Amino acid sequence: MGKNIFDPYRIDRLLAKSWPEPDNLPGAIEIFERELAAFTGREYCRLTAGGGAALKIALKALKPACVALTDVTHPSLLEAVKYAEAEPVFLDINIKTLNISEEALMRAAGSFDTLLNVHMFGNPSLPDPVKRFPKKHLPSVVEDASQILGRDHKGKKYGSFGRIGIFSLSPYKPLSAPWAKAGAITWDDPALTKKIRGGLERFTRPDGRTASYLSLKLRNLPAVFSDLKKINGLYRRGLSGIGELTIPPVSETAQEFPILTKRREELKRRLLKLKIPLERIYTPLHGKGRDAEFPGASRYLREALHLPVYPAMTESECAYIINAIKDFFTN
Repeated sequence: MGKNIFDPYRIDRLLAKSWPEPDNLPGAIEIFERELAAFTGREYCRLTAGGGAALKIALKALKPACVALTDVTHPSLLEAVKYAEAEPVFLDINIKTLNISEEALMRAAGSFDTLLNVHMFGNPSLPDPVKRFPKKHLPSVVEDASQILGRDHKGKKYGSFGRIGIFSLSPYKPLSAPWAKAGAITWDDPALTKKIRGGLERFTRPDGRTASYLSLKLRNLPAVFSDLKKINGLYRRGLSGIGELTIPPVSETAQEFPILTKRREELKRRLLKLKIPLERIYTPLHGKGRDAEFPGASRYLREALHLPVYPAMTESECAYIINAIKDFFTN
């Protein structure tokens, strides 16, 4: 299948051929910030040294006491809550969507003043979440739209529903530079500007070369999304009908393809033996001894595998993975 099989940076190698790779373009950071603000429907945008830094700056600016967040997500979100000196409130997931369970959210209403709404696997999580709460329990919302960049709900872009939107632009994301950790924070309220700029001073920022490449990648997002849709579609069609396999209805532009099976460990060993690079799964944040409180997250941990998805992945690579999984369940 060739020495470059499962190369997640293939799209970047292709794009780099049309990019002069400047050392540090003057004004490139400000140009990209304006472009991303316009793309996401926001007034203001600042480039940060990763999604984790953006989260820390966002929460520190809001000064929350208690932050609710999904139990299944990247640990950097919990790190940001602790950085803001807030108490976390973990919310179980709906195993069908792998996003926050609305029942868990409503049960916890009133126990937190800020909601960190993360759109996992490109699936919308609680679109326009503020409308779900009575006024006495109305939280501030920070929206992590890293995995749903570019999509909208009723004409309004995801990432613009909360007081602050954050984006990870690190490697493996559709909008990313392969050599740098980057992120972005977006907002509309000018009253937040001073606090956010003050938070930015505590972190280094990507350079103009990175910003210039992100601008190039932003212009090429339609092609990136087209590739992601193709691979997700191939997986969904190729793996349908396998009785021991559950395929959650993730977005057609998801950057990893989760599957659930009670034979997870056996299948994992088989795929790794065949040199298929599985993506990491998320360890639920609730910790030990509380699995009964989080049935959705606990099942995810027992059964989930994430198949690789990235732009410029070939149909033959995808078919290789599909056939390996089919062979496992039929032989």
